[in-house]
Amino acid sequence: MNHADEDVAFACPAFASEQELDAYVESIQPHRELVCPITQELMRDAVVAEDGYTYEREAILRWFSVGKTRSPVTNELIGGQNVMFPNRAVQSLALAHCEKLGQELLNRCHFIKDHQGRCEDNGSRIAALLDAGADISLRRRDDDNSTALLLLIKSRNLSLCRLILQHDAPVHFENDAEKKCIETVEQIVKSMEKSTNAQQKEDWRLFLDEIRLKATHEATRKEERENARNHANEMRREHQRDLAIQHRVNQRGGATAVGVGDLEDGWGYFPSLVALQFQDSIPPPSQSVAPVEQKERERLRRLLQLITFVVFLFLLIV
Repeated sequence: MNHADEDVAFACPAFASEQELDAYVESIQPHRELVCPITQELMRDAVVAEDGYTYEREAILRWFSVGKTRSPVTNELIGGQNVMFPNRAVQSLALAHCEKLGQELLNRCHFIKDHQGRCEDNGSRIAALLDAGADISLRRRDDDNSTALLLLIKSRNLSLCRLILQHDAPVHFENDAEKKCIETVEQIVKSMEKSTNAQQKEDWRLFLDEIRLKATHEATRKEERENARNHANEMRREHQRDLAIQHRVNQRGGATAVGVGDLEDGWGYFPSLVALQFQDSIPPPSQSVAPVEQKERERLRRLLQLITFVVFLFLLIV
């Protein structure tokens, strides 16, 4: 797409009517299957609960954390946070939707920057894209790898910068994007030191404080989300271990002893520590050879006793 085509495709002219705005908003909405039943927002970390429905992980964990034991959709009793599995298909579809809208958002912000902050729809398209789940972490490679937020900051359209922050646009990144955003605002504030517009200077200074504070809060929230995800994964692994132990117990006819110390079900004599650790995974003999195996074990036991007696007698004589 050349520059002229981009001007037409990603311009932000005013909407002719409310119906035209509604039609645009409807055209970028995610499919219903990608929306969490609890938050009514696009799912980022989709998990399937025991009721068979898919939820945002953080939302369903919060649902259980306040003591609720019924499905948010069917109102049936469900097992809780221990019975949840990632929904990879929904996550992939949601990611593709976010990237598509994020690319449109990035292109529209780039257009606004190239036209000195001009946005005739007063940010209606930008707000709609953010509400629909646009991925704001995408970068414009042909413009210093700028994010949508950085492009709007460069456009010096402060109202759009505030709009994108009000829609929870992230400013904390793992790379230098966060630093560039803050440095660019600092440069704008510095360039206005000699400006006669005191209100404009104060507005940009307040925005700088906001973006710094938001970067700090997002770093804290990210750490909390990672801790919650790790806890959920550990609970799932513990549940899998319990299922595996129960399966082994059922196979052994209800015996409850498992792992190290279950010497009665081990095979051979003087087992090593490694053998002791894995003896529970050794299956018992089949029914067809069990009697023969039992006789062989008894013969070896008597032979060992005889050897022990001879050695003891030899030591006494010597």
